[in-house]
Amino acid sequence: MKRIFYLLNLFFLFVTPSFAQDISVQAEVNIRKVVLDSFIQLSVIIEGTQNVVPVELPAIDGFQTRYLGPSRRTTIANGQYMSSITFSYSLFPLKTGKFMVPEIIVTVDGQVYTTMPIEVEVVDSSSASSPSAGGSAPVGLEDKIFLSLKVPKYEVYLNEKLPIKIILFVTDLSIRDVQYPQLESVGVSVGDYGQARQSSQLIEGVRFEIIEFDAVIYPTRIGEVSLGPAKLDCNLVIKGTQSKLGGAFFNDDFFDSFFNRYEKRAITVGSDTVLLDVLPLPEEGKPEGFSGAVGKFDFQATVSPTEVKVGDPITLRMTLSGEGNLSAVNFPEFSDSQQFKKYDPIIKEEDGKKILEQVIIPKVDDIQEIPAINFSYFDIDFGKYRTITQGPFPITVAQLDRQERLLVVGAEEENLQMEAEELLGQDIVFIKDNPGKLRPIGNHFYRGILFYLFLFMLTGGFAGGYIFYKQKSRLKTDVKYARRMKAPKEAEKGLEISRQLMNEHKYKEFYDTIFKTLQHYLGNKFHLSSGAVTFDVIESHLVDTDAKYQKVLSIIKSIFDECDTVRYASLNIDSKSMSLSYKKVEQVIDYLERHL
Repeated sequence: MKRIFYLLNLFFLFVTPSFAQDISVQAEVNIRKVVLDSFIQLSVIIEGTQNVVPVELPAIDGFQTRYLGPSRRTTIANGQYMSSITFSYSLFPLKTGKFMVPEIIVTVDGQVYTTMPIEVEVVDSSSASSPSAGGSAPVGLEDKIFLSLKVPKYEVYLNEKLPIKIILFVTDLSIRDVQYPQLESVGVSVGDYGQARQSSQLIEGVRFEIIEFDAVIYPTRIGEVSLGPAKLDCNLVIKGTQSKLGGAFFNDDFFDSFFNRYEKRAITVGSDTVLLDVLPLPEEGKPEGFSGAVGKFDFQATVSPTEVKVGDPITLRMTLSGEGNLSAVNFPEFSDSQQFKKYDPIIKEEDGKKILEQVIIPKVDDIQEIPAINFSYFDIDFGKYRTITQGPFPITVAQLDRQERLLVVGAEEENLQMEAEELLGQDIVFIKDNPGKLRPIGNHFYRGILFYLFLFMLTGGFAGGYIFYKQKSRLKTDVKYARRMKAPKEAEKGLEISRQLMNEHKYKEFYDTIFKTLQHYLGNKFHLSSGAVTFDVIESHLVDTDAKYQKVLSIIKSIFDECDTVRYASLNIDSKSMSLSYKKVEQVIDYLERHL
């Protein structure tokens, strides 16, 4: 059964679906401002297919380019198959100034696609006051996280429904505990926020993660009204500079792997202010009884029952729904008269509707109908007032017969004697014929060894779960740590493939595999791009005054030399040489795992 499940997984992972996907091509950079002695990473992303040869970049003024390699991604979400391939390049600046990464032409299945140009800036390292890690020019926090307040229009009517969007943009930062934004405003009523939506957006060649909040506002005063600024609170996750435990002993990498030193810092992000011009409602054509409803509404009214006697209650029900500020809309008022007595209405809002229920009582029997009810509102789309009329409602009111009338009048003078209900059995305690289960006095569960064993297991489980959670959290936030952790596992897979190739005596494929295995391992171990792993680079990371890494460095150099010789020269290699090279790679990985 397990084998069948494994084969099914392989089928869904590697068999290309027969249905077509939409193709899209875009280019993005990790940063748009860089110092002269650093580099920019350019990515060309092709979504909808993976059957594409590496993209050849055009000449880019002011930069020397270097191809890093492809990365593929396949996902199946909600039954939808999505695949993409990304070609990565390093752009090394040759001079200062502002430059343009030109349009990149990509051909997929005979169809030509073109990316948008991206403007970048190169500054001299001496003018950068404090370059960040990686050598990029200093960029303010406001360039990496900012808030935007957007409205569909700036001229609105009084009490008109206006949808707004508050959008948080984040790039190259890790944030947590994002709160709903607060909107500072005078002269507007703000509704509740809807469910926040997350997505990503490419802005001038830089990819931003965005969180979008939707809300509705209603202007409540005429004239120029300032909306905002909107403010949002969140926590910025940054790497701490000191160990929380203190002491040189706890500064060892062993403890750093269990107690990561990332900490949260609270920040508040603000948007710009938006000015609205709030117009008054026109006086021309304003109907009598207009209560200020603005938008588009539906009004319904019913009465029940329609056949009653004098003094019987009738329920008047009004229902209002539509697009507008329901909370601020008033229902038409049912006026007092000589024919009806009315009671205070009950008003509630549910499921996007506003409902009024009011009890009225007919006083006389010559009533034939309840008068019509008019509801008026200002229609934004057409710029004029509209009135919805419900009724009149025909009813039949009968007289009370004499017996009912005498009964009602007599009930006010009659002195009714009510006897208190007798509650039986409350003063009686019954004798038990079965005493139930008996236990010795003082024999409690919490005094036994099982209770303390349970507490110990519960505490241990909680501590283990907390450590597991912190470890998983660090693997998500600390890229360098995550690469170090996965380095031996990926190397083990590469060695397994190399061992199979060695048994099959495919020496060229064998040396190509062990070279890539060692290259990827060292790249993960020292947080380097695999393409940037050379012996000189590794030597610069392992140089030590005690020279304890000299032996492993010599082995690494010999492996690189052997792999280059076999891969690029026509040589016949025997099994003994392949086995020796394999053991050298194992020896290097084992040594570095024990000493780094």
